[in-house]
Amino acid sequence: MRTTSEETQRNNEIIIEAAIRVFSEKGYEAANMQDIANEANITRGPLYYRYKTKADLFQAAVKVHANRELQEYKRIFSQDKHILDIIREDLYYCTRSIRLSQPFLTVSDAEELKNSYKILKDARKKIYSIKEDSITKAIDKGELVKTTNPSYIVNLLFVFVDGLYQFTQKTEITFPTNVTEEIIEDLMYVIENRYCKNTK
Repeated sequence: MRTTSEETQRNNEIIIEAAIRVFSEKGYEAANMQDIANEANITRGPLYYRYKTKADLFQAAVKVHANRELQEYKRIFSQDKHILDIIREDLYYCTRSIRLSQPFLTVSDAEELKNSYKILKDARKKIYSIKEDSITKAIDKGELVKTTNPSYIVNLLFVFVDGLYQFTQKTEITFPTNVTEEIIEDLMYVIENRYCKNTK
């Protein structure tokens, strides 16, 4: 019996989701196709039919992951809320998603991963623009002082999340939730008092 296009699509989604879980848990180097086949509850045959190499499957997983992240940032920054509430939600989302994003954040010079990291780099630029546009609108609405530099605030958000990621990677120390929340609220205090003074 031939599979329908819907079944083919669903089977591919199962493989991609399994790949994202395995890459997230083991990283690109340690993961192998058998791990992903086991996670997807299939044999390696259908896996290799769709993806000739681990790098091919990683690239497919990266596309899905990057698009998912992009859609979530669009949702967060398109909300009809005060910019401080949006930034706070962004920081909480970013810190929660660090573990899932780890294999997609680690920079590699491997030629086989070149296309995957270009996808991630392009997505990161789009996310940067989404945040910068939202902060610019908040300045226009008077939620932030007129002298606010949108790029500076976006850089601050990226540095915080990237710094937290690098720290946890290099030290293998994971902050308890309450400590992460305290750090986020301290950062929010700085942003509010420096950029929202006399705007409320």
